[in-house]
Amino acid sequence: MSVKNDTIDILATDSIKASITHDDVKKILSDHYGLKVMSIKVLNGYDDLNFLVNVEKSVNNENIGEVCEDGYILKIINSFDSKSIEFFNAQDCVLLFLGNRNICCPKPVKTVDGKFLKQKTFASGEHIFRVLEFVPGDILEDVECSSMLCYQCGAFIANLNETLKNFSHKGYENRNVTWMMENVPQLLEFLFAVKDTKKQQMVREIVDAFESRVITSSHQFPKGLIHGDFNEQNILVERGDGADWHVKGVLDFGDSHITCFLYDIAITMTYIIFHTKDLDSGGYVLAGYNSTKPLSSEEIQLLKVCICARMCQSLVLGAFTYSRDPGNTYVMKTSKFGWEILEKLWHTPEETIIGRWRNICDIFTPIKS
Repeated sequence: MSVKNDTIDILATDSIKASITHDDVKKILSDHYGLKVMSIKVLNGYDDLNFLVNVEKSVNNENIGEVCEDGYILKIINSFDSKSIEFFNAQDCVLLFLGNRNICCPKPVKTVDGKFLKQKTFASGEHIFRVLEFVPGDILEDVECSSMLCYQCGAFIANLNETLKNFSHKGYENRNVTWMMENVPQLLEFLFAVKDTKKQQMVREIVDAFESRVITSSHQFPKGLIHGDFNEQNILVERGDGADWHVKGVLDFGDSHITCFLYDIAITMTYIIFHTKDLDSGGYVLAGYNSTKPLSSEEIQLLKVCICARMCQSLVLGAFTYSRDPGNTYVMKTSKFGWEILEKLWHTPEETIIGRWRNICDIFTPIKS
């Protein structure tokens, strides 16, 4: 999403997505990567365009040793985020850093002139484009999420946080975007897109609670680089030797930034709860996280309000984006059930839900694979 200082500009913009053709895709891959496209598939994206391309085995790029048989992802970044070139350099460094530490994630691909990203002017304006090797596998959205898989999601994001805790890059300095949880109060500027007054009031209550309880105390919590969007479409899974699914890897670091680790586990719990439509599933995620990187009692006590705040971000910003781009139904998929889940969680007493999650952490025994 956009930089906070550009809020007014976003409100006046119909769409920040790129407008390109399949011929543009072929030309980018040919001219800049020395790859000949055989097939193109359009993938889901919030503000960016994503294409899965399969290419011929012959390649005219000395920076590509061997063509990736699984294909490549071409990402065309939206016009607002395309202003932040250094941030995308940082993303590529993160992916290479994690790959070198055996964490499964996409590998950036260099252009014929040795760059990991380029800029190009299309009919919709100037956009960054980059190519990543496609990582095969299923996404969590397409499988049933067992309690063990929820646990693994929590353990995976904890390991990711721990691995990246000392990672630094100038591209993350002063990073400030709408989706950051520090910017939950900014949601009130987008609330006009939600037409139900009761929902508006609930969002205001949650924003107020987040400001008064979380933001005022966030300075005391451990910080580092977080993924920022570990959701059901960014979690890769695969089957093990049996019928059970296991977390394989992670996709899309477009929302990564430096902040409290508390927010990353809250974000993960948010999307697992949305996916399962079961509040208790959050407890299994928390159990997995605590097995690797235990939260303090103070952090655990703030999880409910943090999760509700993230749910508000997803629902309100989804409604806003849809109001400006009605053809983008992808951004509204959560709204079909999300408001009901948010209302249920918000009206569950904090001591009740936190107690349930703590109890799951105490009694759940993970199955060793």
